[in-house]
Amino acid sequence: MLYAVQYRYIDDAEKLGEIRPAHRRYNASLHEQGLIVAAGPYAETPGALLLYSAPDRTAVEAALDQDPFWLHGCVAERTINEWTPAIGGVGI
Repeated sequence: MLYAVQYRYIDDAEKLGEIRPAHRRYNASLHEQGLIVAAGPYAETPGALLLYSAPDRTAVEAALDQDPFWLHGCVAERTINEWTPAIGGVGI
C-alpha cells in the first residue's frame, strides 16, 4: 500500500538546519530499504511530502516516529493518508 505523509515544520530555521542532515540520512536509509518511494520539501511552504510503500499504516507510523525531525520536535504537524494513484506510476 502507498501512504502520503505530509509534514508541516516548526518555524525555527536554525534548528531545522541543525537536524536536517540526520533527517536526510535516515530517510535515505528508508529509501534504500524500499520503504520510502520519494520524499522532499515543498518549494513554497515549510514542510515536506513523503511517499511510503508499506504493508500498513502502523509500519509507516513506526518509521516516522524514528525520524530525527520528529524526535527533535521539528515537525509541528504530520498527516498520514493511504493513497491510491489513479493515473501514472510512482516507480514501485
